[in-house]
Amino acid sequence: MSYWWLSIPVYVGILDSLCEQHRVATS
Repeated sequence: MSYWWLSIPVYVGILDSLCEQHRVATS
């Protein structure tokens, strides 16, 4: 199985969305 790397952009996208929400909430 070499599909584990497919989860990387998903994980990064989730973290980015959380950081974006936090940044907007604290702005």
